[in-house]
Amino acid sequence: DFRFTSFSTVDGSSMKAAFVVAFLALAACSQAYDALPSLGADTTQTTLSGISSGAFFSFQFHVAYSANVTGAAGIAGGPFYCSQGQITNSFLYCMYATMPIDVDTLVAKAKSYESSGDIDATSNLANDKVWVYSGTADTVVNPKVVKTVPTFYQSFISDSSNIAEEYSIASEHAWITDGEGNSCGQLGSPYINNCNYDAAGKILAFFYGNLKDKVDPVSSNLVQFDQTEFTSSLNDYGYAYIPTGCKSSGAKCPIHVSFHGCQMEPSAIQDQFETKGGLEGWAEANDIIVLYPQTKTDVLKGNPEGCFDWWGYSGSNYATKSGAQMSAVYSMLERLAGQS
Repeated sequence: DFRFTSFSTVDGSSMKAAFVVAFLALAACSQAYDALPSLGADTTQTTLSGISSGAFFSFQFHVAYSANVTGAAGIAGGPFYCSQGQITNSFLYCMYATMPIDVDTLVAKAKSYESSGDIDATSNLANDKVWVYSGTADTVVNPKVVKTVPTFYQSFISDSSNIAEEYSIASEHAWITDGEGNSCGQLGSPYINNCNYDAAGKILAFFYGNLKDKVDPVSSNLVQFDQTEFTSSLNDYGYAYIPTGCKSSGAKCPIHVSFHGCQMEPSAIQDQFETKGGLEGWAEANDIIVLYPQTKTDVLKGNPEGCFDWWGYSGSNYATKSGAQMSAVYSMLERLAGQS
């Protein structure tokens, strides 16, 4: 138990000893995590989902890496480049809807990034699927913001039936489940709400078609992996759910990437998003690998709540393929596919 007052009353040798003890204590608390495994996964069927900042990031990653992603889902998140790199815009336009979002500007930015090679060709989006959800009781991200997501994608997706929307449930700001979490209208940690609605199942069925009935997940199939080899902009470790049927290198399982929201990083809710969100039972039954990248809080960089970067705290290139978090997640996909 180190107290600041003790350092003013000890001599030099005692202070050195105290620092040695402190260093050893910190070293004991550190942990080495296994590398994300190379599994030969099928990256031609990669899909995404997210809640809140994770939803913004899901759509952002989809547009940037459209050559590798076939679908994106978001609960309580807005369109690609919504903040336009400004934290004030994040609140005024993209959360509170104090001012309307100019979707045409966002579409033009995507096309500009495409022209400069900062994102993949937007023509890749033509046959993709997009799933959008906002609760009528959401007090954090105004439903008006979420409803601009389909408007944005309509500039690129040719078949309107490939865009699914759900706006009828009286849920607060949370990942929505059928049986886990807080009451449907509650706002608070862990930001997982039971609304008798299986968002995880709805999302995966929309992307992958008819699914086998979900089963109980295997707890040992949820693994922690080292994220530091991919970037310093994320948490030291992430999670991946690797179904029993996907552990052999020849399984060719598709990958679903799910991004948590603000105040849902491991230091806040541990692995509750992963174990209570509902994806894993469907993944186990249908041989779908689920990748869960994890953020961390960083007050000095302007991210005190552990959000994924959709406004630029990690750099001005945050929404492009070269963004620190974007490129890191892509490298994780490459690893799972056995390409790195």
